[in-house]
Amino acid sequence: MNMKLITTIILTLFAGAGFAVASERIDSVSYAFGHQYTLGIMAGKNDMMQTEQDFKDYIRALEDNIGNMREMTDSSYMMSYCLGAMEAVFMTDGLHHKKKEELPPFHCIISGLRKVGEGKINLPADTIAARDFLNRHSDDDKKASDLDKETECEFFTSYGIMKAYQPGLQQYINGLKPGTSCVENRQAYATGMADILEAYSIPPATAYDQGRMIALSMNMTSIEQDPIDPASFVAGAKASLGLGPQIIPRFEAEEILNRQFEQQAKAAGAVDYEVYASKLGEYINRLEIEPACPYYVDWKVTARAVAEPGAALTETEPEFVAQVHEATVELDSTSGILNVQWTFDEPDALKWAEFTEASIGKHVAVYINGKYMFAPRVNQRISGGRCAISDLTPEEINSLFKNAEKVAPQHPVDTIEIIDF
Repeated sequence: MNMKLITTIILTLFAGAGFAVASERIDSVSYAFGHQYTLGIMAGKNDMMQTEQDFKDYIRALEDNIGNMREMTDSSYMMSYCLGAMEAVFMTDGLHHKKKEELPPFHCIISGLRKVGEGKINLPADTIAARDFLNRHSDDDKKASDLDKETECEFFTSYGIMKAYQPGLQQYINGLKPGTSCVENRQAYATGMADILEAYSIPPATAYDQGRMIALSMNMTSIEQDPIDPASFVAGAKASLGLGPQIIPRFEAEEILNRQFEQQAKAAGAVDYEVYASKLGEYINRLEIEPACPYYVDWKVTARAVAEPGAALTETEPEFVAQVHEATVELDSTSGILNVQWTFDEPDALKWAEFTEASIGKHVAVYINGKYMFAPRVNQRISGGRCAISDLTPEEINSLFKNAEKVAPQHPVDTIEIIDF
């Protein structure tokens, strides 16, 4: 860890007439994360964290699920795990807007991914069988939800297996890090995908579930930033629950974490939020539609692969054609950019996935009603039918949504709440 503050702590424990001395090496940043994150989930009312047994189950989940140091220092494992986790985030994008009955059985997809992640796949026999099963039960006129429950689950389990082996992973790694020595690790890729799918699609019901979600978020933090030391993190969590010694005082743990966040903010570059908010407000005021609200549209979306973005202006036959009937303008909370977003209907979503898979490494020129929009480079298969356009001016967005009517809000329905990671 670049900013590690390693402290040797001498613990003096008095017992009766004598005392014992224990010495541990503690990574203070990891300890502070464990301590403060756990205090955070205890703030307010938390029905899952009420008894000492709940606390022990929470700690057990941390110990079971925080990545071990062998994996976290293996760059190939880290890279593949992270890309799998990112793919899971894409797969769950927008799920909180859907009705419960419209959602796929994620536990079945996760089952297929776990088989790959745990090395319980015989290649190529199992992938051939999974592909054959998907082909037998795929019909343009039918949805997977039309199958009986057992067949539907087997369908999505097969999908999970094939998802773990979707082509292009090594090419994507090479594109992200030219000249890298990282080699694709399909077990890590499947594990990352399964871990995040579980965290995003299945709300926690127990203290163990809650600890597992915290552990998964720490795994992602270790991949994106500096690695968390699992033992120190767990030690901090135990101290906050009274299950272990207070190695670093609470106020000091809070200060350590604040310094860490300040350093990360400086590394990312200072942002003038008042100026940012003013510009964003001005941008939104020029829109003639309401952001974050779905609108009925009548778009013919076409696309074709091109060698480079400049070639997109040359007219040739499209390789992908679909109709879009509903779209929104959403604010990307990470970049602060407004995106035009839509999701293709199920038959077109499958065609979009196949088209993008065949176009990996190329630019794809996208047109709406014959007008060129953009030509992004495709790095992997895009599942779920998602598509988004950024960097449009308010006037360009207004033109796209001209005469579009807002979708009437529906009555409240049961939904699955997606938990921010």
